[in-house]
Amino acid sequence: MPNAGTPGRPLTLAQALDLAVRNYPSIRGKLAERQATEADLAGRRASFLPSASLGAQALYGTSNNVRGAAFSNEGTTNSVSSGIKPGGPTANAVWTSLGSLNINWRAVTFGRNKADLAVAKSAIGRANADYQQELFVHQVRVIDAYLTALVIDQTVNVQAANLNRVSALQTVMRANTRSGRRPGVDSVLADAEVAKARLLLLESRRMAEQQRVQLGQWLGQPDAQFQLDTATYQGGLPPTLVGSTDQLINHPTLAFFRRQIDVSQAQAEAIRRTYLPTISLNTSFWARGSGVSDVTTPEGSFIYNSSPGAGLPFRVANYFVGVSTLWRFSDVLRTRQETKAQELRAVADQQRYDEEALRLRAQLQTSELQLQNAYEAARQAPVQLQAAQAAFGQAQARYTAGLFNIFEYTQVFTLLNRAEIDQLVTVNNVWRALLLKAAAQGDLSGFTAPTTR
Repeated sequence: MPNAGTPGRPLTLAQALDLAVRNYPSIRGKLAERQATEADLAGRRASFLPSASLGAQALYGTSNNVRGAAFSNEGTTNSVSSGIKPGGPTANAVWTSLGSLNINWRAVTFGRNKADLAVAKSAIGRANADYQQELFVHQVRVIDAYLTALVIDQTVNVQAANLNRVSALQTVMRANTRSGRRPGVDSVLADAEVAKARLLLLESRRMAEQQRVQLGQWLGQPDAQFQLDTATYQGGLPPTLVGSTDQLINHPTLAFFRRQIDVSQAQAEAIRRTYLPTISLNTSFWARGSGVSDVTTPEGSFIYNSSPGAGLPFRVANYFVGVSTLWRFSDVLRTRQETKAQELRAVADQQRYDEEALRLRAQLQTSELQLQNAYEAARQAPVQLQAAQAAFGQAQARYTAGLFNIFEYTQVFTLLNRAEIDQLVTVNNVWRALLLKAAAQGDLSGFTAPTTR
């Protein structure tokens, strides 16, 4: 398939859309966000597996402790277990060691895990709908820019043909004025018409280049050079699309809002279940070493050995297995209010959905009216062009016979040029009105996969 930079080969609309999907940053960004939510789901599932941890310590310090209670203060308090050793506190320091293996599995969560999974899955649905919406909106931009660039390119051709006609008139006028058959003012007016035609051609070329830059931007290739396919969208009028407001349910924008509602509802359910208890299966194994001997001297004092070889090797090991439960029942007041707040956010999301549905229905009705008007204008444009061509032929013959003056003749030139432009614009307006209706319906299949007409 040719890319946008392939010279000499027309870039079809289907190819332009493919380039936009592959290159435009917002599309690629939405795709990355969708993939991120899939990774979030995998991470959420992994968090439900048993938690296992290994720990090891090698410390050098004193061992003065007292009996009594102590508050962990969110895990910041050091160990104060055991009593004061015989002989009172001392500044003697020894090496100690600790190795541990802990496994914890929240086996029963009363639906909390399931609710968390529902949130992650709904987030994937929302991210996918967001990607589809961004893709749809950008496709509409590309198609509109393509159709606009197409009609402006055709306008350049019309203005070039108009310049050729006026230049031919200028050549005849100069010959007639030199021979004395026509007054000199005819040659001057012909020169003015040529200058006017050149200005029109230059302006149409400027607009064409500007529109190509815009189209290249939407394709993600602003510096690319390309030709457009004129066969499909300027060769004739398209068929009308038959649709109804019932089809709006499949619109990508409404689909995104529905997924947002799903996420809000899933989050509300997940918050509601956070106050429920959990039942966990636990197992732990740990071993310790210390440079403080368990044997005292005859005077009742402990024996200290500050050597690492005495304190670091494990001297005793322990293990346990069991079941534990934790229920922060005081959280019920907090979670009740948080759930209510999230449910209200879901209501707000529903209202935004309803608002968008109203907007799309109004847009669909407006597009149908515009399409009808565009079809009527396109049917009248050939009549205007045929009349202008006939008037040009008659004016040319009458001017040659001396029955028309130069002012009347140049007016026919302007009429013919305007009729040629209107013929292109009215056909293009039908396609753009059809695009507006397709955008309102949420179905671009008539543009993304056009059939042979």
